[in-house]
Amino acid sequence: MRPEGKPIGLKSVDTFRIAIYNNSVNTDSKVRLLALVAQKPSILFVVESNGDDSYTDNLIKILKQAHVASMVVKQSELTAEVLKSAPVVMVPYQEKLSKESIALLLNYAKNGGFLIAAYTMPGELMEGMGFAKGNYVRAKKVGEDFVKMVFDPKLVEYFDGLLPEALPQQSHNIISANPLEANQITDSFLAQEANRPRVAAWWYDANGNKTEHAAILQSGYGLFLSHVLYASPTKEKADFLRSFCLLHDHSLRKELLLDQWRELFTVGMRLEDNPRTKRAEILPDVLARLGQKHWTPQQILPLLQGDIPVSGFHNFSRFLADLSQVKTDMIAKVCRSFGSKKVEGRLWWEHSGTGAYPGDWDRTCKELAEANFNGIVVNMLWGGSAHYKSDFLPPHRKYLEYGDQVAQASAACKKYGLELHIWKVNFNMLSSPKEFVDQMRKEGRTQVSLAGEEKDWLCPSHPENQKLEINVMLEVATKYPVAGIHFDYIRYDGGNYCFCDGCKERFGKFYFEKTGKKIVNLIEEYKKDDTIRELFAQWKADQVTAIVRGVRERVNRECPQVKISAAVFRDYPNCRDVVGQDWVKWVHAGYLDFICPMDYTTDLNVFDNWVRTQLELIGGKIPLYPGIGLYSSSSRQRPDQTAIQIDMTRQLGAQGYTIFSLNKTTLNEVKDLLKQGPNQNQATLPHNKK
Repeated sequence: MRPEGKPIGLKSVDTFRIAIYNNSVNTDSKVRLLALVAQKPSILFVVESNGDDSYTDNLIKILKQAHVASMVVKQSELTAEVLKSAPVVMVPYQEKLSKESIALLLNYAKNGGFLIAAYTMPGELMEGMGFAKGNYVRAKKVGEDFVKMVFDPKLVEYFDGLLPEALPQQSHNIISANPLEANQITDSFLAQEANRPRVAAWWYDANGNKTEHAAILQSGYGLFLSHVLYASPTKEKADFLRSFCLLHDHSLRKELLLDQWRELFTVGMRLEDNPRTKRAEILPDVLARLGQKHWTPQQILPLLQGDIPVSGFHNFSRFLADLSQVKTDMIAKVCRSFGSKKVEGRLWWEHSGTGAYPGDWDRTCKELAEANFNGIVVNMLWGGSAHYKSDFLPPHRKYLEYGDQVAQASAACKKYGLELHIWKVNFNMLSSPKEFVDQMRKEGRTQVSLAGEEKDWLCPSHPENQKLEINVMLEVATKYPVAGIHFDYIRYDGGNYCFCDGCKERFGKFYFEKTGKKIVNLIEEYKKDDTIRELFAQWKADQVTAIVRGVRERVNRECPQVKISAAVFRDYPNCRDVVGQDWVKWVHAGYLDFICPMDYTTDLNVFDNWVRTQLELIGGKIPLYPGIGLYSSSSRQRPDQTAIQIDMTRQLGAQGYTIFSLNKTTLNEVKDLLKQGPNQNQATLPHNKK
């Protein structure tokens, strides 16, 4: 769920309406609603009443991925009652804390709570937690002085693998603080050996040397972080926060164990499998694997039922680590069970434009080739920037930092036998220089919503924008030895776009030619007239199609060896009618050489239905490479789930697949496992031109 508007709280809700989705299956079904349960937060974030909450927002996102519930409370709303319900409380960034808030937080910690404070904190709070107030220290060389927080090995060992060994983070500055000396401690609780203030992690520099500055301090009352906690890298930060939540939240331990246990029985689950039968088949193997790690059913059952005493943290953490290893072994076994193909497109979408290892395209391409992939689609162009020296667009910051990315990538791809397809985010001017965006807006070339809101997207109907999109895609296709060019965002921003002055004028002429009628006020008439709405949708689709057609015609004349492809919405014809993306028309008109619908889902029934429908719509005209969402905004997949969807594309008759998205983490997560199974052999691409 996410908040919309300004919610006034669940306590004010009188009624819930539960809507059951049919999923196009005409079968009578019964639904039994067992309960509605509000998840208790494991960690409570205290934020300024009128401050920047971006750090908190980032931490909430990474904790959500780690299945840790959180809640936010403003300092002005802080009470003892609110704090009492939270196992862990974190103050991620506070310029000021009132005396009342300091007293509440210390009282919370001294009554069994666990407090995490970060960066600039009042001396009273620091001393109350057992730490001396620190000094501000600025990095002499950003990216070199403070690059990694390395935990005390004894602390890592205590968490039995739940806590990462280090937190990579390039901090510009820190608050350098130390634990109070033994003779400075007056609190009898902190004076006890187990609760005594100490350094939990040290800062290390870029050369791997330990600095003199503590990164994280720990006492029986909580932690102090010497800098704000950035969200990236996500996994390490999530594991760090989750570890301490698990240490202090008994209910989270139970929930996490049950989640991990249940997940074991989904490993290798295919579309045709009956979940209940599959569980019964897997259970003996799971118990046997856990037995090898010295766990008996008599030990496992109490843990799964939540019988985890506070003193039993090590039993819990050891069992969780063993469950994780069993899952890893099962996933590898599933991946190895798949065969390979000799003719197949095996592509990745790479969104950053710098490869899995920024500045090292050779390594990226080498690892892809070793895993028997045969192509990569790289985001080198936006609506208002380029990763090379363009005659039409200003340089992207990645070009300024790493140099000509198209030249580097094309050389590495040639070396390792990979096809390079240059991906352009059409119209969208995200990451574009402000001067360029301002100029486009000044010239009336940006999209405007039905409500009059301006968007940093180029308007597809503007003649100069159409020329720009075509010229840029042909520029990269003719300047560099690339295999192809790839459309993305080749559409309007949404159904409520575009109502700029140019669209009003251009559509007005189109409408008059079609009907002989004049439009006086497009926005008001659009809201009331079905005919206008239908013709406006058709006209929008025609504007986008004109660009795709224009690229095709120029490619045929100037570089006929270059292939044209597109990433498209899966929900045709809705995407045609709402955002003007008529990709079925492009296929049948011969404008594309292959197509990659973005079929991101973990639901195999849904994936099966989407791919079947897309194959029918294409009718064998060109190869279909369904997009698989290994790590996308709408799906997160295990390697076995990715392997299963690859196999489904084969069984359904698609000619390949495209994985979203490539980075160091995703590549290393699946490359070896896919090579052991679905990618055992090298494969020839089916979309080669005659």
